[in-house]
Amino acid sequence: MIDESFSRVTNAIRPPGRSIVTSELSIDLVEMAGSGDSSLSCDANAVAVSPTAALAHSTLQDAHGAVVATASTWCRFINGGHDENHAYPQAAKPPPDLALHHLLTTTLSPDDSIVMARFTPDDQCTNDLGTLHGGVAAAAALEVGLTWLRMIYGEALASSIRINLLRAAPLNELLQIDATPIHTGRSIAVTCVTSRNRAGKPTIVATVTGVPRTADSPKD
Repeated sequence: MIDESFSRVTNAIRPPGRSIVTSELSIDLVEMAGSGDSSLSCDANAVAVSPTAALAHSTLQDAHGAVVATASTWCRFINGGHDENHAYPQAAKPPPDLALHHLLTTTLSPDDSIVMARFTPDDQCTNDLGTLHGGVAAAAALEVGLTWLRMIYGEALASSIRINLLRAAPLNELLQIDATPIHTGRSIAVTCVTSRNRAGKPTIVATVTGVPRTADSPKD
């Protein structure tokens, strides 16, 4: 939802004949309000724009206006990749109920320090350019990071994810995603999540930060 809101606002300021490529995405997760209402809305606005790039901010809220997450993105406008005679974006959105756990296969390293996952994005994971959707890539990185956090704490909550999208990942091609420890403490832990394509080149690099779940932590 956050990534789609960014797509709408950056498309409105996109120079003619250019396509949007998300290069950085940061999401800070806030505790859910106690309303129990799962309805969410997302608003985004452009903070700065140039002929080649844009910075945007977004807020995700529940039905009562309580903030669930805040996010920012830096995207680039690249030449080509879009026919101005067609509406933008052309691709269907990934379904909101896309089940990543059906696409991710997770194992642990022999010393139980690294979470290793295999991910083959299917046609449901596409963007307008026919490659892996940035929102789905971020969700996959977050899921692998959460798996590492749960390995550390048993029960854990992610507080933020900072992701750099380095190169496009094709659909129906295996990606290797690894979560390696940066810091492990009693009250906070940080992991680096790296996704690599079939050639071994990085497609995304993310930092996932989390904390142990306590008795008064919000429910997922």
